[in-house]
Amino acid sequence: MPKVRIQQHELECRTGENLRELLVRFDLVPEAGSQWGTCKGAIGCGTCKLKVKGTIAAYEKEQGLVVKELNNEQIYSCKARVISDIEICG
Repeated sequence: MPKVRIQQHELECRTGENLRELLVRFDLVPEAGSQWGTCKGAIGCGTCKLKVKGTIAAYEKEQGLVVKELNNEQIYSCKARVISDIEICG
């Protein structure tokens, strides 16, 4: 099971679990009180953007789901799937 490190927490999740849903489940949503932001997961508002280190599967509008190696790069958590251990940096 992949692990997600955020602040002082280390969360275990299912391979392929949506990163945003994982954070909501553990009440670690980046912006206070908002489950999905104003765009409801349509990559329109940017409220769920996080900086991530590690390998993740992310939805790209042109290409569909692609595996990316990130090094403190921003990603939309509503369109990201956890496939290996990652660290959320901000």
